[in-house]
Amino acid sequence: MNESRLSTIEQIEQIEQIEQFLSARIATQLPDSQVVARKLGTVQRVVVAAPRYLKKAPVLTKPEHLQAHNCLLYTQTAAPNDWPMAATTHGRPVEVSGTLRVNNSVMLRDALVAGQGVTLTPRFVVDDLLASGVLKEVLVGYRPQDLTVFGLIAPRRYVPHKVRVFLDFIEQQMALGAGRRNG
Repeated sequence: MNESRLSTIEQIEQIEQIEQFLSARIATQLPDSQVVARKLGTVQRVVVAAPRYLKKAPVLTKPEHLQAHNCLLYTQTAAPNDWPMAATTHGRPVEVSGTLRVNNSVMLRDALVAGQGVTLTPRFVVDDLLASGVLKEVLVGYRPQDLTVFGLIAPRRYVPHKVRVFLDFIEQQMALGAGRRNG
């Protein structure tokens, strides 16, 4: 039996070679740069909180109500205190504040589950917690614009075939995920 399997070392080397050519960003838009960006898909954002937080918190039926809440802020965004909710007054973001600022989505999840506040996050970060009822989505009618997932490629004349294949695969997987979410 002659199988052509790659050793773990060879697999790691291939990943490292891909990393030399490619990175990914999730954002509403990219700053101007020298990299080549390819749109791979979109990610829905949601405002969520634990039911026990919502039970003791002030009413939360409009984006403006967020200003009376303890908003858990994710600092890996350009403006963590500005939440761009849809259909708000004059189309401006709602300025929020809170007692917790984190740069790690696992810490954000833990704080949400502990009932410490409300947050704006990509759906994939909390999808399992929403499905199980541990968290509840609020302000559904005011969801902000989706984030875009970009594959960023260094500006070169030649992009290796395996990088193009990898980008195609990610784009297909994101389309399948969007289809399951919307269908």
